Amino acid sequence: MGKYKMKEQEIDEVITIINTKGHEHAAQIVTQKYGMNYQAFKNRVYREGKYTYNRTLKKYELVENQGGEFLSLEELTLQRKVSLSGTSLSTKSLNGLEALLQDLIKERLLEYNTFIQFDRHTKQVSINLSYLKEQGYDVKTL
Repeated sequence: MGKYKMKEQEIDEVITIINTKGHEHAAQIVTQKYGMNYQAFKNRVYREGKYTYNRTLKKYELVENQGGEFLSLEELTLQRKVSLSGTSLSTKSLNGLEALLQDLIKERLLEYNTFIQFDRHTKQVSINLSYLKEQGYDVKTL
C-alpha cells in the first residue's frame, strides 16, 4: 500500500483538532485515520507554509499574507541566517584551497623527484640532465 497524500481539507480538519482538542488527540487521528506519522504531518504543515505555529497560544494560525510582494519578518530573518552561515562556508573553502595547494606542491615535488635524487648516506645529489632536457627544461649550471 502506497503513502496516502492528505488533501488540504483533511489537513485543515486536523489543524482544527489540534487547536481545539490538543496534539495527542490529533496524533491518534493522523495515525489511525490516515496512516501517517504525526511528526511527518507536522513537517508537511511546516513545509507548505499555510499555517504557522504560535508557541504562546500553542495553536496553529492561518498565514494571512500568502504570496504577497513583501517579505514577512520570518522570511527576512531566515535570509539573514542563511547569509550569516555563509561565513562558515568561506572558512571551509579556505581549508579546501589549502588542501588543493598542498596537493599541487606534492605533485610538483614528485615530478622533480624523477629528475633529482638525494642520497643522505653518501650526501650525493644525482641530477638526470638528459631527462630534464627531454622534458623541456633548460639546464643552467652555476
